[in-house]
Amino acid sequence: MPKRRTAHRNILVPVDGSPQSQRAVREGAILARRLAARLVGLHVATPFEPLPRRGLPEVVTAADIARQANRTAGRLLSAVSKAAAARRVACSCHVVCDMSAAGGILAAVKTHRCGYIVMGTRGRRGLRRMLLGSVTQEVLARSPVPVLVCR
Repeated sequence: MPKRRTAHRNILVPVDGSPQSQRAVREGAILARRLAARLVGLHVATPFEPLPRRGLPEVVTAADIARQANRTAGRLLSAVSKAAAARRVACSCHVVCDMSAAGGILAAVKTHRCGYIVMGTRGRRGLRRMLLGSVTQEVLARSPVPVLVCR
C-alpha cells in the first residue's frame, strides 16, 4: 500500500521573481529535503500584473497578456523545479489566476494540502506599505499553516 502524504509533507513556495522569492525557493527545497516532503511551486497571475514593453506589439490583446503570463510563470516555476531536483525532492508546480496574490496562495494551501508556506517578502515601507499592504503580511494574518518568511 503506498504511503499517504500528510499535509505537513507538502511545502508551498509561491514565487514572483524577486530575490526574496528566489531565496524562499532555496530554503523551501532545503526544508523539503529535511522533512522528506514535496515542494509545491506556485505562481499567482493577477490580472493587473505589469507587462514588460519589449516583445509586445503596440496594441496589447488578452491573448498577448495570457502568453506573457504563461512565459513568466514557466520561467519562475522552472527555478522551483531545478531547486527541487538539486536537492532530490519531489516537486509539482502550478499557476493560478486570482485577483489577489494572497488569496491565490491561501487557496493553494487548501487545494494542495500544504502544511507549510515558505515565501519571500518585498519589505515595503512607509506610506506605500500602508496604502498597498503586503502580500506576505496578509498571508501571515490569514494562513491556517505556519509561514516561513525569507527576507
